[in-house]
Amino acid sequence: AASVGYVDSLYTYGSPAVADPPLQDSRTPDGCFKGLRAYCENDLSGGGKQADARVLNQNYYPHPKMNVLSLQWDKDSHLGGCKD
Repeated sequence: AASVGYVDSLYTYGSPAVADPPLQDSRTPDGCFKGLRAYCENDLSGGGKQADARVLNQNYYPHPKMNVLSLQWDKDSHLGGCKD
């Protein structure tokens, strides 16, 4: 008999969110996937942000529960944990 598969880790770059409620790892107590969600976003000098166009789709879904890295141009990037 075939066994049920599972996602061991998840890595995305500039991907839109795909589900509401957000995807969660049912095998972990906090629901967080191992892996990383990364996207480009620049903090603008007058305030505000300029994000990678791929993350700007209009679906308004929350992203999967996982660590996230906001890659910045010419300054330190921002790393957030699953709970952030």
